Amino acid sequence: MEENPKPRRRWFRFSLRTMLVLVAVAAIPLAWMGYHLIWIMQRHQYLEDARIVAKSKAGDSKRLPIGLWLMGEHGIHSLVLLEISEDERSRIAALFPESSVLVVESFDDQLD
Repeated sequence: MEENPKPRRRWFRFSLRTMLVLVAVAAIPLAWMGYHLIWIMQRHQYLEDARIVAKSKAGDSKRLPIGLWLMGEHGIHSLVLLEISEDERSRIAALFPESSVLVVESFDDQLD
């Protein structure tokens, strides 16, 4: 009696070019996601800064950039900060594009 040997299992084959295209296609959304996760991390680190006197969270996140909104970040409506430089103010504007920023020289002056 002749026995039929089991057919060998064939693995999916692809060319090196196909693999490079698939890696490139996968890298684009992963890089986009990584960029926004780093942005969120920087926002949270800045919110822990001692120079922030007050912040108010926005109930509506429509002004929040789409990447941050998709990652579950909540908008900040306004920030009140103590004595910051112009460079730092532009950095805050980039980190919190949805926020209005108020800079005060000292908190005691605002109470009078």
